[in-house]
Amino acid sequence: MSVRVGVRGGATLVAAAMGMLATSVGWAAEAFVDTPAMKRHSGQILPLIIPYDNALSGKTTFLYRNELVAAYEPGFDVVGNAPKPVAIMAGMNEASTSTLATRLRAAGQDWGVGAAARSEQGHVYRDGNDTQINFGYQRETEWLGGRWGNPSETVVSLAFVRDELDNVKLLNYGLDVDYLNQGGGRMTVDSAKLPGWFNRGGGMLAWGYARVDVDNFTMRTPGSQRINGVGDHQVWRLNGWAAHEEGISRTTFGVEGSQQHHAAKRYGRNFGPDAITAYWVPGVNIQRASAWAEQTVSLSTTKLEGGLRYDLVSMNADDLHTAPQTPLSVFNTSTQQLYERYYGANRDNDSMDHNISGRLRAEQTLAPNTLAFADLSRMVRSPDYTERYNGNGGPAVLTEVGDPQLAPEKHHKLTLGSAVTGGGYKQYGQASPAGAWRLEGNASHDRVQDFVTIDTARGQPGVLVNNGAQVYRNVDAAVSALSADGQAMLSEHVAVRVNLTGQRGRNLSDNRPLHQMAPFEASMFLDTFGGDEDLGWNLGTRLRAVAAKRAVDSDVTTGNGQDFTGPAGAFATLDIYGGLRFSDSVAITAGIDNVFDKLYREHLKATPQTSQAPMPNAPGRTVVLRALVSF
Repeated sequence: MSVRVGVRGGATLVAAAMGMLATSVGWAAEAFVDTPAMKRHSGQILPLIIPYDNALSGKTTFLYRNELVAAYEPGFDVVGNAPKPVAIMAGMNEASTSTLATRLRAAGQDWGVGAAARSEQGHVYRDGNDTQINFGYQRETEWLGGRWGNPSETVVSLAFVRDELDNVKLLNYGLDVDYLNQGGGRMTVDSAKLPGWFNRGGGMLAWGYARVDVDNFTMRTPGSQRINGVGDHQVWRLNGWAAHEEGISRTTFGVEGSQQHHAAKRYGRNFGPDAITAYWVPGVNIQRASAWAEQTVSLSTTKLEGGLRYDLVSMNADDLHTAPQTPLSVFNTSTQQLYERYYGANRDNDSMDHNISGRLRAEQTLAPNTLAFADLSRMVRSPDYTERYNGNGGPAVLTEVGDPQLAPEKHHKLTLGSAVTGGGYKQYGQASPAGAWRLEGNASHDRVQDFVTIDTARGQPGVLVNNGAQVYRNVDAAVSALSADGQAMLSEHVAVRVNLTGQRGRNLSDNRPLHQMAPFEASMFLDTFGGDEDLGWNLGTRLRAVAAKRAVDSDVTTGNGQDFTGPAGAFATLDIYGGLRFSDSVAITAGIDNVFDKLYREHLKATPQTSQAPMPNAPGRTVVLRALVSF
């Protein structure tokens, strides 16, 4: 492991522990213009917290297989959704990752409580060439929540979650997660009976936290320098909304405020136990104040939704002028000095964004079983604390420099789509007449002004240094996407499904492909199923085919090098699976992933901000076995 691999992207790794907290501690009403939920391109690194409802069925924390469509598991759906107080699941999943989970719940007319716990253990696995891949982790997650009140009047709910990962040896990364503890809680109030013109309303108070410790030496042979990063992150959110519902119309107004604090330091353990070598995230404070208005009109065959949102986003950092003190002077540079060296002197590095977003969506029923929609939006995302305030200094090969003066991203997106069913089709996996079918698809184009991209310093406009360090820039970009899904019944109990997805991204300012764009992918299923309430079964197969990836940004001398491995060939894998359900109390599923032991690697990296390390090969042939019991 080189030091370059161990450090590049490390600030993103530390900061990404908070990625879910600013968004997933959401609000009581579903926001139509939801700018806090917008994420940076190719920025997901650490796993999101699994929702309580997915404690039994959620995907494991395996950062490799990227299949877009899940296999059909009717037995788990029936048993998992049965209204029983206790459910227990145990399984051996992809790449021999073991899972054990339990869920408890009880409910009355005006109350409900629930709790769950889930444990995962990741293991070293072998690829299709029988080569051992050094990967593993432990994860423990607990949930607790409850609700009280009459839904026709007022309901108060509380929810808490704690998620802990230990000894995480990440694929395609040089810094492993020695420890991550993330979680939070929220209280929501929803009232369906308010006096006056506003007859519905609600509010939410939420908080989240993440504490992470990463290094390149605890679990693996270190590089030339022992790197350690420690991060601490907090977020608070408070919002309220009120709505007027009458007949076909709903009008909603809302306000929100939030406070975030993010801090992360890098330590050079070769210099001593407390030798700070960089303020990766220099104590960044983010204050957001938001207001929105939304309108929905539902006619007999038409539904119209529109919304406007204003976000005032203020960002500053506490430790901009604090310089590390180490025996090597190359590390003793403050974050402020990095900004001035790479972008210019006399800079005001506090930021204040006035973001105006809007969205309009129209749905039209063209026939009893035909729906079409158009969705047009302008969504504005302020750069995150890593993009703006990254302060990872040292030798150029290790350096990452955020830019506090980055402009917010402005996404202008149009999506068109439709869905058609015929022949008495119900849904996939439900008995329907032979020949019944469903087709749906959509196409979108997103023209992005001031897209925030990672780049390498080459003295390009706005960058004063030509040394290959990692910097952040605003460029113009465009992303187009197509998807289609077809489902049909060959007989009452035999179904086929084909799902097609493709996208293309372009950095328009630099006239090169946009990094880390997924190529065209097709998933084809053949499923048969049957049985009754006492005994049900299913048997199926999935062929996943991924096209070659030719449009890449792989050269650090002309681009950012995020597609480090360059163009890659196509691959296809075959899975088989099946299940038995004994009433609504017991279900068993089993299968084989990658039946033919195909040697392949995913095109998109599990940790996209690390540009210098290729993905290892995917797991070879793997047996999957899971059981679910409720009582």
